[in-house]
Amino acid sequence: MLGYDHWKTRFAGDPSIIGREILVNDHKLTIVGVAQPGFQGTERLFPTQIYIPIMMAKEIEGKRLDDRATAGPGLRAQAPGRLPRTTRASLQPIFHSILAWEVLQKEFSRASAYSRSSF
Repeated sequence: MLGYDHWKTRFAGDPSIIGREILVNDHKLTIVGVAQPGFQGTERLFPTQIYIPIMMAKEIEGKRLDDRATAGPGLRAQAPGRLPRTTRASLQPIFHSILAWEVLQKEFSRASAYSRSSF
């Protein structure tokens, strides 16, 4: 799936792009859609250009989903009809339990003092 801005700039907003194959990091991917205008992905500083299935993260980006150094703890959700602050508040207990679990993992013992305080 393409980010809207990427689709407009790289593919000139061509609607016939759906179903075409593109090469991403030496992997052929089929374009299945375009994100809605204004949606930039979940990372504020890094607008997403191409969305890939999470099960392909290792092949495309070199990230292993079970490696916290590359995946990191994270929780993202969208609740249609609810305000972002309400959704965020309802997810806080879940996220805090994820963080509590993370600090118990052996890998966390090797974290720097800065990483520990930021975490």
